[in-house]
Amino acid sequence: MKSWIFMLLLSLLTACAPSEGKLQVASDREGLTLSVDGTRQGAIGKTPILLTLSAGQHKLVVEGESDDGEWRYEGGQTVTISAGQTNMTIVTTRTSPSARRTARLEQQARARREAAQGWASEHAAEIQTIEADMVAIPGGRFVMGSQESELGHTRYEAPAHTVTVAPFAMAKHETTFAQYDLFCAATGRHPPADEGWGRGMRPVVNVSWVEATAYAQWLSDVTGHDYRLPSEAQWEYAYRGGTTTPYYWGAAMQEGQANHGSEGPRQTLPVGSFPPNPLGLYDMAGNAAEWCADLFHRGYKGAPSDDTPWEVGGAGRVVKGGSWFDFPMSLRAAARIVGGEEGVSNLIGFRVVRVGG
Repeated sequence: MKSWIFMLLLSLLTACAPSEGKLQVASDREGLTLSVDGTRQGAIGKTPILLTLSAGQHKLVVEGESDDGEWRYEGGQTVTISAGQTNMTIVTTRTSPSARRTARLEQQARARREAAQGWASEHAAEIQTIEADMVAIPGGRFVMGSQESELGHTRYEAPAHTVTVAPFAMAKHETTFAQYDLFCAATGRHPPADEGWGRGMRPVVNVSWVEATAYAQWLSDVTGHDYRLPSEAQWEYAYRGGTTTPYYWGAAMQEGQANHGSEGPRQTLPVGSFPPNPLGLYDMAGNAAEWCADLFHRGYKGAPSDDTPWEVGGAGRVVKGGSWFDFPMSLRAAARIVGGEEGVSNLIGFRVVRVGG
């Protein structure tokens, strides 16, 4: 009798056990539609929608295109629904240009290249001088970042990790005012301020990350080669030049190695005023701090293991090398700070790299 009652209760409990769960879905962007297992569910956006789904795995597909045709997005993910529970998922979009916008951008790029090459034909000598400033950097592997035992270490430099770097070329010097002023003249830009320190062979400062990137694109257009800002991995690899010490000259700051806030005139100096690093690169430490291509993250967890720029997550852009204003610890290979993409500072300049020959 007891066994029969137990079996009856068990069957009732099983019958009443929830076999469905709830799913809240939202997106970081309006104008998207959601399908679940091939069935259209409707529009989603920043306000979550609530769905009732059977327990188990379901395939979500999100897609959409802006009304003006400027972007489109399509992505999918699998979610697991737990019976009797409410699950939440946020769709984070990284949109790509629509076909209409892609065609327009390609047309603009062709026009830009044609104009740049026409200008370059009249200024071949100046362009050749810029290209001649490049130093070949052999590929290899190195440990990026720093250990807690290093004087000046911050959590933003951890964990130290091994990175593989392909061969590339890097500018021997920081981009100078003379070089950047050519770009401004060719593109109709207003030249940046020099703080009264002089132009010519001094490193250009007061240039945003956006404008530094535009300079690299312009240089690519006028030369037909692929110039860009260095990734942080390329930059640190080149700084170290095969060394493993905090500074490329040794374990501690040494007098006469760089223009920094504890030694120097408290302004930029002409590029090449101090000894180069083992690869023949000048002012990798001090003078002007330098923009890198990467988004800034508060540490290296999840960072690429190769020399590609870290373009997922993060905020702002990486700045390396320290400046004429900074204390010596900011001149270490691993030291890094963040700068806003459109911000300018008389502490920050840049240099370019060339990839692909």
